[in-house]
Amino acid sequence: MAEPRAWVKVPLFLSSFFPLWLIFFVTLIFNEKYQLVNQIFLEPAKRNTTVIYAAIFFGLIMIVSMTIVGLLVWQTRKGNNPKPITVKEREDFTGEYMFYIVTYVIPFLVDDFLEPSKILALTILMTTIGVLYIRANLFHVNPTLNLFGYKLYKILDEDDNKYLLLSKQSGISSDSELLANAMGINTYVDTGKQPHAR
Repeated sequence: MAEPRAWVKVPLFLSSFFPLWLIFFVTLIFNEKYQLVNQIFLEPAKRNTTVIYAAIFFGLIMIVSMTIVGLLVWQTRKGNNPKPITVKEREDFTGEYMFYIVTYVIPFLVDDFLEPSKILALTILMTTIGVLYIRANLFHVNPTLNLFGYKLYKILDEDDNKYLLLSKQSGISSDSELLANAMGINTYVDTGKQPHAR
């Protein structure tokens, strides 16, 4: 399977920052400065439309990106042409998700993230990270997948081929046999089935 197209990579990238979008969204609801719920019930002339539009924006990012990544992983896992893999060596790469924790503190460091200058700065930051993410094909490094129960492994098979494997299994070890479908170049999703159980 070829690597995902750009229109798939972008939602994958956005979904990888789901906790950040959620923090922004919750801040809009509960922070006294924004008071999203109150804004909705104010007279149109008194509403802060920036707060409302920001909430819609973050809400759409979360819903659309999570839906696409969920469907992509589900469709890949249920594919009809799984590859049998016998694990020779494996390394747990789930710790790579810790990279994202740094970005989650952004809302707590910014006094008013709806100021035009702060919006511009955040846009530049996320665009830069997004371009690097897409060009480096880092779509497998996605903490949202961990929320879905997937762990990330680096696998060496019996023919010394290297793969990145997304799996819900925690007991993968040397000599494990599994079936996996390709989600990209050298990136596979474990079907959860054994080769002899096809």
